[in-house]
Amino acid sequence: MAHPLVKALAGTAPGRVALFAQLFAHPERIPAAEAIAMLEDAWAAPAFAGALAAFDHYRFTDPEQLRGAEVTVAWGRKDRLLLFGRQAPRARAALPWARHVTLGGGHTPFFDDPAAVAEVIRSTALAAQDP
Repeated sequence: MAHPLVKALAGTAPGRVALFAQLFAHPERIPAAEAIAMLEDAWAAPAFAGALAAFDHYRFTDPEQLRGAEVTVAWGRKDRLLLFGRQAPRARAALPWARHVTLGGGHTPFFDDPAAVAEVIRSTALAAQDP
């Protein structure tokens, strides 16, 4: 099984870049123990494989279902999984009434810049409270 080798890679900064560059803007900044724990948690999660496979067939087809709800779409400009330059315009076209925010992080901006993500959540919640 490749798990020991992958865990060893996660223990080094270059290995974290190789393993996590699609998810984080700065994977080298992730503490080694945390990177290894993320891998172990994903491997041990009983629903992970099924949830990942569900994306193969999912299509967001009815954006009108969200009309009337306070929606914020937050993109990490350094997202290497859902490329900002390609996906952000598609989201704007599908949800033109939503608030669209660009963050500096990667695909998981809550790890790269938790304060910015918290502010986006806070401001969206406050906007939802306004009559």
